[in-house]
Amino acid sequence: MRYLVATLLLIFTLNARAQQSQPKAPSSPEPCAQMRKQFLKAYNANDADAVVALYAEDATLVSDGGTFKGRSEIRKWVKSGLDQGSRLEAIEPSIEKSSGVLAYGTGRTKRLVGSVVHLGQYLIVMEKISGEWKIVQHFSLSAGETQATNAVPAFSVEGAQAFLRRSAKLLKTRSGQEGCFRRHRSPPESVDPLGFTEPDFPNFDGISTV
Repeated sequence: MRYLVATLLLIFTLNARAQQSQPKAPSSPEPCAQMRKQFLKAYNANDADAVVALYAEDATLVSDGGTFKGRSEIRKWVKSGLDQGSRLEAIEPSIEKSSGVLAYGTGRTKRLVGSVVHLGQYLIVMEKISGEWKIVQHFSLSAGETQATNAVPAFSVEGAQAFLRRSAKLLKTRSGQEGCFRRHRSPPESVDPLGFTEPDFPNFDGISTV
């Protein structure tokens, strides 16, 4: 809680300084926008080291899983997400401001893990250290989860082989039943589990069922 209070005080101070200073053209690119792009690229490349390099050496990250201080601990937080096979679908900013050597941004995130979309809220505070922008404070909190609307089951060789075996078995069953119809002009005593009747069967002439 004290980290959140300190961060909010920093934001209010930053806003006050920005209002007191003379208007000036924003830097290009904006530090928060640039940080979002770098974070998204590194995370989706499954590059934990590149993600951690965006933080200051003594940065603090607060999440639902606890508080992580320093790059070594923050790396554990990043790695736990990557090990789930997660992918950042989007980082959607709400507010992004910068003044001098300080900047902050807040918004929402969408992280896909399998067919589940994990929604989150974030707040980052950045400082320009030795000419480079680094994250010094990061709050990442859960905002719920939902099912992906266009989730596609992952492909696997085993799954494809099983599908082909089932398809071949059904093909042989249908072909055998068609032969029975041709020889006896009546269906076998066993009931077709797919509910096919004689008119449903296509012409299987020339197809080997061996």
